[in-house]
Amino acid sequence: MTSSISLRDRVEADLKNAMREKAELRVSVLRMLKAAIMNAEIATRLLARQEDGKGSFDDASIEGIIRKEVKKRLDAIAAYEKAGRALSAAQEKEELGILNSYLPQMLTEEEVLALVEKVKIELNAASAKDYGRVMKEVIVRAKGRADGSTVSLMVKKALG
Repeated sequence: MTSSISLRDRVEADLKNAMREKAELRVSVLRMLKAAIMNAEIATRLLARQEDGKGSFDDASIEGIIRKEVKKRLDAIAAYEKAGRALSAAQEKEELGILNSYLPQMLTEEEVLALVEKVKIELNAASAKDYGRVMKEVIVRAKGRADGSTVSLMVKKALG
């Protein structure tokens, strides 16, 4: 994200705008997201007990929460489609679209493969024994912009 506004502030501003526009689905999704962020912060504080007064998460932590919510929607869509509930699946897809608008653009498979190849060369990885090292480095460099299963598939393909 290139703007100076934090992800939390963007969610809150968008929630206010959605309420003004009476966009019920958007309001519902953003309220759920705001609650998930607050719940995660509370859980973190309870675990830490003696936190250094840091009251909120940074954008990376909030992106993690959003990704968790996206995963829930993807699982729900698959379940609804398997059960033949097209309307429920459609609503989940709409919610998924709203949540995805708060995440950075995902890397394409070609971009992931190029990154894997670059890391493979840099680490002198030649066999499947190097899978863990390559995976770890690619995940770090992708910075949440690539799905772990896609990265895994591309690493296996590259290391053959």
